Amino acid sequence: MKQKTGGQQEYRVEPNAQYILEKGTQQIAPYERCLEAKSKWARFATMAAGATMNFILALVLFFIVGLSVGMPTYSNILGGVLEDSSAQIAGLQAGDQIVSYNGQAISNWEELTNAIQSTTEAADLTYIREGKTYTVQIEPQMIDREGVKTAVLGIQPEYKKSIVGGFEYSIYKTKEAFSQIFLTFKMLFVTKEAGIGDLSGPVGIYKMTSTVVTYGLTSLLIWIGFLSVNIGIMNLLPIPALDGGRILFVLIEAIIGRPVDRKIEGYIHMTGLLLFFGLFIYVTFNDVIRLIGA
Repeated sequence: MKQKTGGQQEYRVEPNAQYILEKGTQQIAPYERCLEAKSKWARFATMAAGATMNFILALVLFFIVGLSVGMPTYSNILGGVLEDSSAQIAGLQAGDQIVSYNGQAISNWEELTNAIQSTTEAADLTYIREGKTYTVQIEPQMIDREGVKTAVLGIQPEYKKSIVGGFEYSIYKTKEAFSQIFLTFKMLFVTKEAGIGDLSGPVGIYKMTSTVVTYGLTSLLIWIGFLSVNIGIMNLLPIPALDGGRILFVLIEAIIGRPVDRKIEGYIHMTGLLLFFGLFIYVTFNDVIRLIGA
């Protein structure tokens, strides 16, 4: 059945209608099955689903890592001592409970960290091991952190493995990934500490992944989780051709009460896609130049 509307002919198509092609058949999708026929909320949810799955993947990967390595307790009990560090030279061991440093009482990791960084001179450290109390003199090592000299002993906090700890670690690492990505945006567009030339594309990511793999499975899972959060955030940016750009048009439709002209929206998405490909080629070229230079 057909009818004319505005000089055009419209044909009613059965739900199971198919194109007859040379190499087979292909079903004709009824309009009610098309994305543009759905409600604004359904379209929004569909467009946001990809990024949401990226975030869920990151949470799952970080949860697995949290179960395997545990969550730091931040108590005053040592979880580990680095080789050739001030702590190892002084005879400290994992499991020692630090109760005093440089005359300051210690009950948690934050107090211990503050006490260590309060002086660069040798200091008395008191700890409990197997119920006995010992006092040793220890001289911190000085390291450079972003141009600032910092005193360290070469100790690590105690970690405990649990389901709850896995969830806490997962949330913590996901928030940390978000913070690092938004810090990058700040450096790019606010403080100008970094430029487009500092970004990495597929080649740079491949090179970094190759390096991370050598550190073990745990480091690789953390890296994949970070990339997953990165992809999710990038996809939600209001840039034409990305899901974030399409979501923006859904929001505009909700505000003005009618959809933006499909041709205009298509031209905008095509322009965004071309610019995106241009950026892709540019950062990939920079990656190759850096790789050759290395």
